[in-house]
Amino acid sequence: MKKSFKKAIACLLAVLMVAFSMPFSALAAPGDYEPDLQLQFSTFYDADEGEPGSKSATSSTCYQYSGLSAFPIKYDAVNGTLKATKEDINAYNEYYETDPVDEDWNLGVGDVFAVTIRLDNVDIAASGNFNIRFSDNLTPAGLGSYTYKEGKKEKTGYSIFNENNKPEGYSSDIVGFRKPVSDWSASSLYEGMNDTILGDLSCIQEDPTAVDGDGWNDLMMTATLVCQGDHIDVSSVDSALGFFDIKNGTMDEENGYTYPNEFIMATFVFEITGDGPVKFALQDPDGTKDPKLNGAVYFAKKSETLDVEAATTYAHNTYIRETDSQGGDTEWPGSMKMTFMGENTNRVDITFKNADGTVIESKTYAKGAEITAPELPATVVTDDTHTTYAWDSEVQATAQEAATYQVVATTENHNFTDGKVTKHASCSEEGEMTFTCSCGKTKIEKIAKDAHTPGEAVRENEVPATCKAEGSYDEVIYCTVCNAELSRTTKIIDMLDHTPAAAVRENEVPATCTATGSYDEVVYCSECSDELSRETKTIDKIDHTPAAAVRENEVPATCTATGSYDEVVYCSECSAELSREAKTIDKIDHTYSSVVTAPTCTAKGYTTYTCSECGDTYVGDYTDKIAHKSDKGTVTKKATYTATGVKTYKCTECGKVLKTETIAKLPKKTNPIVAKGKTVSIKASAVKKKAQSITKAKAFSVTKAQGKVTFKKSSGNSKITVSSAGKITVKKGLKKGTYKVKVKVKAAGNTTYKSATKTVTVTIKVK
Repeated sequence: MKKSFKKAIACLLAVLMVAFSMPFSALAAPGDYEPDLQLQFSTFYDADEGEPGSKSATSSTCYQYSGLSAFPIKYDAVNGTLKATKEDINAYNEYYETDPVDEDWNLGVGDVFAVTIRLDNVDIAASGNFNIRFSDNLTPAGLGSYTYKEGKKEKTGYSIFNENNKPEGYSSDIVGFRKPVSDWSASSLYEGMNDTILGDLSCIQEDPTAVDGDGWNDLMMTATLVCQGDHIDVSSVDSALGFFDIKNGTMDEENGYTYPNEFIMATFVFEITGDGPVKFALQDPDGTKDPKLNGAVYFAKKSETLDVEAATTYAHNTYIRETDSQGGDTEWPGSMKMTFMGENTNRVDITFKNADGTVIESKTYAKGAEITAPELPATVVTDDTHTTYAWDSEVQATAQEAATYQVVATTENHNFTDGKVTKHASCSEEGEMTFTCSCGKTKIEKIAKDAHTPGEAVRENEVPATCKAEGSYDEVIYCTVCNAELSRTTKIIDMLDHTPAAAVRENEVPATCTATGSYDEVVYCSECSDELSRETKTIDKIDHTPAAAVRENEVPATCTATGSYDEVVYCSECSAELSREAKTIDKIDHTYSSVVTAPTCTAKGYTTYTCSECGDTYVGDYTDKIAHKSDKGTVTKKATYTATGVKTYKCTECGKVLKTETIAKLPKKTNPIVAKGKTVSIKASAVKKKAQSITKAKAFSVTKAQGKVTFKKSSGNSKITVSSAGKITVKKGLKKGTYKVKVKVKAAGNTTYKSATKTVTVTIKVK
């Protein structure tokens, strides 16, 4: 960090310590906050005139329905233009019963607008300092008063103008110019939250880095806020200051605005006083000018991060220590977390791609941080070529600007060196000469074999001789060194005589119980199977073979009479009848069919059995009664807000009452109370003399309340009290001004409705 920036931050810390007497120390690195510093644009004009751009003010309070209470203005940062759409304008005009417009409002020279500095993506805030430059065609503006004569009488008028074009008879600034508009700034919006307040040091001031002729104004917006307590919680803010939702373009009279996790810091007013694009930028975001303020500094909590080296900023990734004995540059963890309107020029995107364009790695670096390139692919080797890989350009050592690097492949033919003998030749194997390329690829060439040494002849592949064919064998000579075959000669073996085998039976015709049989007795050679002799033989007849007994002439038995049959035995070979005997069949069992009568919740179940042949019947197999079946229940006594009810359950089959249940009393309804605070004016001269009372009817609008209504003051000037009956008392001596009193309105409820509380704001103007 440069010395001048350290001085600027030291000034901010000094203001915090003097204002609130808090000791600070470096307790922690920045939290998980990634704040986005945003600009929110809106209109600033006299709403009573009904036309966008009107500057003629009707009163000192005309601006109250501008800014965050009016329609939004859209900012095109690329082209530097400001525009309000007719849809947003007409939503606003419709609510205030003003004639609609037919076209968008494109702001130009002479038009006035409000710009709100907003910090998004934060739920708590302790303090911060933000310097924002604006183009030299913008001039601070606001609402001022002037005097003029109407006849002989001098009157006060009001007008919206820039600080360099004050009207004749100018009297005083009322709102705007080089001060923030309090109604739309943090010190007013978050007053009393977390039992603390924000000290507002925001302003438009001289830019110490200004350079003539560079297109930027010599002034800059500064939003500087300090928190009396530890922090303000903005995670869920409901500020009923107006009706128009400037971000979504809708009206909401009941709820007002909600800006969760968005910290509204300060609102300023400008007039477009020259041609050209309207521009905004952080002051010196790159830290190249003096004093080096580096744009923006944010503190989440005093108790954790209120130390410059632990702040969240928009700045370089390193700073230079001034008094540190270590010296040199030191990382600042919070410097890369903040963006301005979604961007941070101190962050650099570096991408590495494969040769086919696919992304290997895409990473965001802090500007100036060391870049680590991914590993390049390994060299690819084929039979004929080798391919090496490199980046298409030299990778920068540190991240200075966004860049994309792509892998480039280079393919070359192999270049082999002089060969070396890597295997010597023998009589059994060739030798090898190896050649090597620079990529490691090798090529091998063969070396011729040596001569063989013959050994003694041996027999191989011998085929023995038989009685049918000659035999043979190979006479082979091998090398005695490597055992390689040097010669092979085939030799013949003479045939052998036949060898008779045992006689066998062939063409056999078996004998039966009615005829003789026959067969051939044959002798074969046991070696070659040639037939040597054949003789026909006779086989004698055989006896009858009884088959299994069979039934004939069968009369089936029934469940009421016996049956009969003949048991006959035949020869299994010739079918001749060998024996026959009459047999008796016993009666058979009854053949029963069954009919099941199911049990009910009032009677048992049973089964009736009946013979299908003779009709014999009997009853048996009894089953127990079944359980009663309950219905879904009927309300026999309805529950009320004061008494329980009864629900009765019966059997769906027989109607018997099975059980009863108690129905809980009805829950009380939400109290429909509607409460609103009113604006009441009293004379300062009356308050100066004595205390003044304001009736409940003048101060409040309470409708639909159920039960007794009571009132209790929750915040506001100590000289303003509120009784439980809603009577407001302004104590003697309260000075002129506008005072807001927050009051809790409670409806006690009754037997039907719950109690409920509403907080309303009563505005008291002492004139």
